[in-house]
Amino acid sequence: MVIFLLWVATTCVFAVPNIVLILADDLGYADLGCYGNQYHQTPHIDRLMAAGVRFTQAYVDAPLCAPSRIALLTGRHAVREGCYEVVAGRFLKQVDIEKVRFLPPENKLALPRNRKILPERLKGIGYRTGIFGKWHVGPEPPGTRGFDDFVLLGTASHLDAAKSATRYRSADYPPPQGYSSDYLTECARRFLDKCSADSRPFFLYLPYTLVHDCLGRGGDLLEPKPELLAKYEALPKTDLHRNPAYAAMVEALDQSVGVLMAELERRQLLSKTLVIFTSDNGGLLGKPRVTASGFEAGEFTSNYPLRDGKATLWEGGIRVPFGIRFDGRIPAGRVSDAVVSLLDVMPTLLELVGDLEIPNDFDGRSLLPVLTGKTDGFLERTLCWHYPNYRLRGYGDLEGEAAPGGQPPSSAIRWGNWKLIEELETGNVTLYNLATDVSEQRNVSKNHPEIVSRLKRKLHAWRKETNAPMLEPKSRKAP
Repeated sequence: MVIFLLWVATTCVFAVPNIVLILADDLGYADLGCYGNQYHQTPHIDRLMAAGVRFTQAYVDAPLCAPSRIALLTGRHAVREGCYEVVAGRFLKQVDIEKVRFLPPENKLALPRNRKILPERLKGIGYRTGIFGKWHVGPEPPGTRGFDDFVLLGTASHLDAAKSATRYRSADYPPPQGYSSDYLTECARRFLDKCSADSRPFFLYLPYTLVHDCLGRGGDLLEPKPELLAKYEALPKTDLHRNPAYAAMVEALDQSVGVLMAELERRQLLSKTLVIFTSDNGGLLGKPRVTASGFEAGEFTSNYPLRDGKATLWEGGIRVPFGIRFDGRIPAGRVSDAVVSLLDVMPTLLELVGDLEIPNDFDGRSLLPVLTGKTDGFLERTLCWHYPNYRLRGYGDLEGEAAPGGQPPSSAIRWGNWKLIEELETGNVTLYNLATDVSEQRNVSKNHPEIVSRLKRKLHAWRKETNAPMLEPKSRKAP
């Protein structure tokens, strides 16, 4: 509460803010212009980032959608709930049981029942809450977990709203049609209409289904917007980014963010609204390729200078774009190298709105000090990850034990600039100094045995404390 009161004192007294949380799906670290992309054009998201604080070392809790979203909404590691994958049960897709040494553990895909998630807490202190997009946190309907208004799409297509259809839809919202990001933004606009007649502050959660990948082309699936597809087919490709369909989907997302921000500006809400933009995990590369310059890329995108992508614990799988804007409250144009996590979103927002019953067992921490320019404790921070499965060892024809670009089941820990990855099958470790080797190319574990020992102890203690699900002997028959 002290930090919150200082925050108010230094920015002048203001009403409890509205909150907009925009979550992209599989948007990679290097997919935006403000993160150095020279092929994708993202002027609206770049402007959003430039109007507040843009983070260069922001992490998700997991390299996949469902556990990352559970962590975002709870402020706690998803492995505490037994979740590390995207479907309930034992995930065996792309796993050849005859070729692996262990079985991946059961995955429990559900929100915790014994603690309130973010919308429940905000609703409890007077917020009107809405979600429009992709849920993917378990079987419970959003209306039972704190959302007043909701439209949730399935994932049959990340592009075509009608093809995906709605799993849940509140009254007064149109049936799904057209391009998914356009449809979800229209639902968000209608939510703002409802909020304009309501004296309560609002929490708008927009987990877009874009960008994911561009495999939806063909058949009866909606293709990327024709005008954007044609635009990128005509633009010069870069060494790292050269997929016109993927680029068109990134810009379609950017267009929708632009429409939303224009709506907030038209309604004179920008000075009353905190806006967060981020992604649920690193970009999905697709079939791996090596560029002409020798860099790592894929058929869809590249996370370079970060290594690999989605479903791995390399930096490309867990480091994401992340920015926070609050006009008149957060100084514009700041780039922060503080080590932050999506686990921090919930404690940050609860402290910001003055929730007097903030739990003391969050795995994240409030970012209010960072937003006021203080990075003490955020540069030497410890973060951990855990992924006990074999999927995406390769892609398509390149799947399998010897596929390039893969990673065996692993846990990882970052402490300051040191990052250690431990293979769960063998106990083998690699150590990287991210300050000098952000691409994780030089294993320096033999040069720093004391660092390896310390990080292994911390990682093992974390796995025990969170009861992280572990690989199981193959003697247990797979279902």
